[in-house]
Amino acid sequence: MLAKVEEYAAQKEALYVRTNTATFQALDFYLKNGYELFAKLPILVDGVKGQEDCYLIKYLNTEEGIVL
Repeated sequence: MLAKVEEYAAQKEALYVRTNTATFQALDFYLKNGYELFAKLPILVDGVKGQEDCYLIKYLNTEEGIVL
């Protein structure tokens, strides 16, 4: 499903796909699929300690990281 979303975005000439997840959720999944972590913020909820919201980006239509 992720590949389909990226393909659709690229067809619409989007420069990048951006998402967010928590450290206890799908962070490794996105990193394994080429997303780059660009920001983290602590989760400030009672009962949740040491976890962060992670913001990720993947550039589309690129050649060696340069947007075409």
